[in-house]
Amino acid sequence: MITIEDLTYHYPEAKSPTLKSISLHVNPGELVLITGHSGSGKSTLFHCLKGLLPHLYGGTLEGKILADGQDLSKMRVADISVHVGLVMQDPDTQFCNLFVRDEVAFGVENLKLPAKECVARVQSALAAVGLLHASDRLVIELSGGEKQRVAIASVLAMDPPVMLLDEPAANLDAKSGREILNFVAELRRGGKTILLVQHDLDEMIHVADKLLILERGEVLDYGPPRALIEKYGATLTSAHHIGLPQVTLAALGARRAFGSASLPLTVQEFASWVLKPPQHGAAQPRSPEVIGTGQALARPAVVDAEDVSYAYPRAVNQVVKKVSLRVQEGEVVAILGKNGSGKSTLARLLVGLLKPRQGVIRLGNRDVAQLRHHDIHRLSGYVFQYPEHQFLTNSVQDEIGYGLEVQSVPRAEQQRIIADVVASLGLAGLEARHPFTLSGGEKRRLSVATMLVLEPRLLILDEPTYGLDEGNVVNLVRLMFEQLRHRGITFLFITHDMRLVAEYADRALVMHHGELVFDGAPKDLFRDSALLERSELLAPPVVELTNTLAQRGLAVPDGTITVLQLCQALNWVYAQESEKL
Repeated sequence: MITIEDLTYHYPEAKSPTLKSISLHVNPGELVLITGHSGSGKSTLFHCLKGLLPHLYGGTLEGKILADGQDLSKMRVADISVHVGLVMQDPDTQFCNLFVRDEVAFGVENLKLPAKECVARVQSALAAVGLLHASDRLVIELSGGEKQRVAIASVLAMDPPVMLLDEPAANLDAKSGREILNFVAELRRGGKTILLVQHDLDEMIHVADKLLILERGEVLDYGPPRALIEKYGATLTSAHHIGLPQVTLAALGARRAFGSASLPLTVQEFASWVLKPPQHGAAQPRSPEVIGTGQALARPAVVDAEDVSYAYPRAVNQVVKKVSLRVQEGEVVAILGKNGSGKSTLARLLVGLLKPRQGVIRLGNRDVAQLRHHDIHRLSGYVFQYPEHQFLTNSVQDEIGYGLEVQSVPRAEQQRIIADVVASLGLAGLEARHPFTLSGGEKRRLSVATMLVLEPRLLILDEPTYGLDEGNVVNLVRLMFEQLRHRGITFLFITHDMRLVAEYADRALVMHHGELVFDGAPKDLFRDSALLERSELLAPPVVELTNTLAQRGLAVPDGTITVLQLCQALNWVYAQESEKL
């Protein structure tokens, strides 16, 4: 279905190619999972397959791309759409119309199909994604998950045999993201050939036919997922920044105890793998003692909210309803909830970007409503979900230094601070690049850098790890949540990544229909299955795995929510049973 031979692509004025001598074949009906570090060329490859490069954005393309038997280099972008469909990371960037029905019809109308066929295709596509009931709604009124479904429907309506999906679940809450990925699996079962870019391999690794790993614009490897994971093991994460499934990481960490020729990719595979008797044979293993959790010391409040409510202008319903919370100095607090639950609105209220209609917010014991913007910005920072929304200059270096310049920091000190942050966030070599020419992950790191240089007392991050590879996620969160918090910086972060919450959050706040319905430790949240279901949240795979192990007779410590904790527990079991023998 797809043949790529020796593909090399240079962006206009780039010193070196972004894609280098890529060759691969994709068979009809296959689902190919594409991963790689941020900036490795994943989106660029998609844009070449869609014809956007070089036809619309310029640059130089060498090599051959065949899709559905057609040589794409000899076709117009409009004609390529019959053979290849593209769904981008952010669905808003590809919408052209106000209403759902018109958006889905736009592509087929441009194919000049008869009116009756257009109507039939629109209805069929909307029915396939479960949005036939929403055909008359405004696109801007939809939730994030619904928007992504509309984007997929608009491509489905044109019925291309090849579909390219660039992290379609990255901006969605856990439940919506899983539903989108389940639908992608259904498309593959229906005969579509699908190329899917994903940083998080947990959900799709077990249904993918092939895994394509890109590194610095080249193919590191390409083949069946299980074979590649067996081949590289933990080095996929440590050396190549690929986020392995949590169950696979846990198996690698406990392999000495419960060795096996094949690594598990799913919870059920892991349960079968680990419940085999230890290598010497043993009796039923006992559970280790409960993992302890220390009590946090009382510290000064950085932000304090009392009965805060907010409704947007001309809106009937309140987005935030009587929320009260207190965040202490040095805490790392996760704000969770499904799309549209009020997370971002609450965060913007806490740093004065919005003014509450009711209640009081204190930032450093000062009423935010009485503070000037200049004072607020000295105390707090906000990193937006979409980095482009806060870029102001024409180079990475100037963007990072902008806040320092405004605060009249001496030039020599500016250069030192900028160099430190550039090195910490992996932006070295990009200082002269325009922010809008960076990859999605590089833009995210830059947006975080612009706030970190100011070292505010409170830093709020909206989806801080969106678009980042595993290596950059680790570097970023360790810099913030381990190093900077010891300087007294307090972090609130909005996220759909429950693994991040389990690893780093001291507390979790759960928003549901504008109300704060949970405020407590992540381990307590993950125990509450009823609350998780009501809030449309999913516990990380490790929690699902520990529950499955317990059902099969191998109890692990209460509060086990990370891969490291699970590995420690399993290795403890092995050690205890070995002592018996």
